[in-house]
Amino acid sequence: MSETDNVKAYESMFTCMFTQAIHLDIAAEYSTEQFSQAFRRLTLVRGTPEFMVPDSGNQLISAKAIIQSAMRHIVRKHAKGASKDTR
Repeated sequence: MSETDNVKAYESMFTCMFTQAIHLDIAAEYSTEQFSQAFRRLTLVRGTPEFMVPDSGNQLISAKAIIQSAMRHIVRKHAKGASKDTR
């Protein structure tokens, strides 16, 4: 690839509504899979958000079910860990 070749990239911007911190992530495609990977990277670096307000982009609407499922799994995992700690 030469210096003059154009490369398309897509940005995901996550903003904390409490601290106004911004997390930026770059993706090669505008797809549900790429957004899901960006969201996973966000949670690895910043932790799992308690509340989300998404943009109405197509990939975000498609990713909604994936993210909700992942968040339910995380909540169940934490609940199991908490119940073990109280025994």
